[in-house]
Order: sequence, then structure tokens, then C-alpha cells
Amino acid sequence: VFVGLACLAALWAPVQARAEISDAQTIDGPSSSILGLDGVAMADDGSGGLVYTKVVGGQTHIFVSRLVNEVWQPPQQVDVGQPFNSTWPAIGAGDGGRLVVTWAQPFAPGQDALWSATLDPGSTIFQDPYPIDLDVGEATALYPSLAMSRGGQAYVSYRVLTGTNPDPNLPPGYVHEETRVAHYDGE
Repeated sequence: VFVGLACLAALWAPVQARAEISDAQTIDGPSSSILGLDGVAMADDGSGGLVYTKVVGGQTHIFVSRLVNEVWQPPQQVDVGQPFNSTWPAIGAGDGGRLVVTWAQPFAPGQDALWSATLDPGSTIFQDPYPIDLDVGEATALYPSLAMSRGGQAYVSYRVLTGTNPDPNLPPGYVHEETRVAHYDGE
């Protein structure tokens, strides 16, 4: 009985978490052109990245800094070649340094698009932007949520407003909307 109680006590004992806080490291700036930190993602192997928005040439663009071997790498723009303001960035991380970033960008009048860029394991630069959804309407309430598995499978869910005119059948503050999901299979 004593051995059984000792085992139960060992199971209930708090586990000490290991954590190490390294010195602070400047990733970009200081600069008034940096608008804000929009997300951080870490994989089980300790690699990861952060995504933020920054004004360049009068337009808001998406930048990512990768975490490699516990060192933040210089930031790189991921919405390369897109001339308009980018919004709603999100980031996901998988093992081996794999990253996926999504954001919204105007596509046509009154029609925005959801885009992505990926970084494969062993790569140092992101692939060119790739469209996920070319019609998210006006991306005023997109709120994307991105999650990636260790092996590189990822899902992004986002909200698309389907009606912008007030609807007398809805309570105040409610809107017509769809929740959409896109899957990234690692390729």
C-alpha cells in the first residue's frame, strides 16, 4: 500500500518546467514605420517566426523574422510584388524551420484576396505569394487564424462578410458572414 501511495504522490507532484530567457535582440527598428507585431509561431523543435506590418513606400507590407538555432534572423518581406496595403497577417510554424504566412491584399474594387507565402525546411527565403481565396469581399473583419502541425500540414480559418447592408431581420451588431477554411498540405 505504501508503494502505491508513493507512486500516486509522485504523479501528483508538480513538474518543473525548464525555461531559459536569453538576452533581448532587436529584430527591426526602432522606427515609426513599424505598425505592430501581429503574431508569433513556434514549432516543437524550437524553430519559428514572427510576423509584423511595416510601412514601406507609403504602403503597409508584411515582414517575417525567422528563429533559427535560438537566433532571430533579419526580417524579410513576404508580400513581395504586391502594390497595395496588406492586412490581417497570420503565421504558423512546423518542424525544420517550415513557416506559412497569410494576409489579405486588395484584388479588385470591393474585392480583397487572401494570400500566403511558405518557407520550406532548409530554405532561407519565402516562395512567391500564392492566392488562397480571390474573393473575401472587403477584408474588414477577416480575423484569420492559422495553425500548422509539426509535419507541415496547416489550416487557416477566416471570416468573410457576405452582406454589408444593414439587415432589418438581424439584431443590431450582427452581420451575415461565412467562416471559410483552407488547407495547406505541405507543398
